[in-house]
Amino acid sequence: MTYKTVDLRDKLPGQPWSNINGLERERKGSVPQKQPGRVVIHYSGPDFEGEDIYDRLRHGKATVLEVLTREAENHMAKGRFDPTFQPNGLQYHYTVWRDLVFQCRNEEALLWHCNDGIGADSYNYTAIAVHVPTTKGFPVSKQTVQTLTEFVANKLKEKGATSRANVKGHQEISATDCPGPLMNQFVLPFRAGNLNPGEDPGGQVGGDHPDIPVDGNMSRWEFGQVDVERLQIPIAIQYDGHHTWDFVPSTEERPGAPNWSRWQFMQARLQDIPSDFDITFAGAKFGEVREVDQPPDTNGVPDWVRRPLAFLEAAKGGKYTAWKPAMGEFKDGPPAWVSNAKPPPAAAVKSKGGFCASLLNLACRVNDVDIFVDSPKWWAGGVPWWGERVLNKKVAKKFVLNRQYPPGTLFLRRYTGPALAKQGHVAILLRGRTLIQSDLQLGINSSRTLESTHNGLGKFEYYVLPEDWLKPKGG
Repeated sequence: MTYKTVDLRDKLPGQPWSNINGLERERKGSVPQKQPGRVVIHYSGPDFEGEDIYDRLRHGKATVLEVLTREAENHMAKGRFDPTFQPNGLQYHYTVWRDLVFQCRNEEALLWHCNDGIGADSYNYTAIAVHVPTTKGFPVSKQTVQTLTEFVANKLKEKGATSRANVKGHQEISATDCPGPLMNQFVLPFRAGNLNPGEDPGGQVGGDHPDIPVDGNMSRWEFGQVDVERLQIPIAIQYDGHHTWDFVPSTEERPGAPNWSRWQFMQARLQDIPSDFDITFAGAKFGEVREVDQPPDTNGVPDWVRRPLAFLEAAKGGKYTAWKPAMGEFKDGPPAWVSNAKPPPAAAVKSKGGFCASLLNLACRVNDVDIFVDSPKWWAGGVPWWGERVLNKKVAKKFVLNRQYPPGTLFLRRYTGPALAKQGHVAILLRGRTLIQSDLQLGINSSRTLESTHNGLGKFEYYVLPEDWLKPKGG
């Protein structure tokens, strides 16, 4: 693909030139030069909680200029950054959204974007700040990842950089959550060489997807991704596999019911969400959300399925950890967690993370299922090894989307090559319709249904019933 560039420097609040050490230094020609290869990726992040402008941007109801104007005004507020200077504009040189790259400041401008001071080698001085207007919990679209990949690769080539080692996420320079989902969506795979111009970035998701099924059941994550015009039926909203809320479309006022934007609902902690509330988009009510009193459905689920699923749920929030050749063979630790022994505490897995197949490995370890023996072709515990194992044992069955599967069912897309789009995927069904899985966008999570994973991250080829891969001897 080829991105387009848009110059917003004369349209945004402030000035395009530097604000660290003022204009005089720039006039005297003594501005430090950007170091070849230094690029920092940012997102809009949690500083803007409570705003639904990003929700509207995702669904085409707001423009990038509106978003950047809001952010520039916030950045220019007195005391927003270091007290020794007054920002004179947005603290990002470029913004990337879908197939567009927006220039927001002069590239040589010295911005306060990394909070690492104004020393001669600081990233504030020497790096180019590239921003994506997304927020906590919302990965960006494949198109945006492709544009980021092409733009940053072009910028490195233009500057004569021979390495990607200095393309970093903000959090790698100072203590912050920034750039949120972009660490796993872009920064880490780009630096590892798994994202390249002209190549399909693989199972990237984000933004509104027409193929997300809008039926009577959706996960909370799906509900936040779908355009409001498509939410015209009563919907059961699931969280962690449980039917937690009901949504009903309505524009009528309910006296006494609190109003929450859909963005707030998506961002909030579970314990902070009102039991019943009216839900708005772009300031207008479009429906009602009511809490349901329904305990988790564990009837008929054997202990040997409940135990490993509970362990994996306790590990949610861990980051996706990719394997790198320098790591050598898989072992008892990230990314694979391979051992014929009891697993470490779930908190250790959450702290260190793992790739998708690690969750299958840990589930087996919870049940003392000793299976981890290297094959002649693959190291034990990876997606290629799992594909070989279940096919050789003849327990893999052809995947069918529209059927009922029991909790603990394994879903597999085989490894076919080292490129990111060909590395395959595995996931496990929780209660209800959501999967527990580890992926580039969300880390270890249970945010997606089987349908949205199949339609978004990549097509599953096979399923394996829990008794054919997870059941312990005598279980």
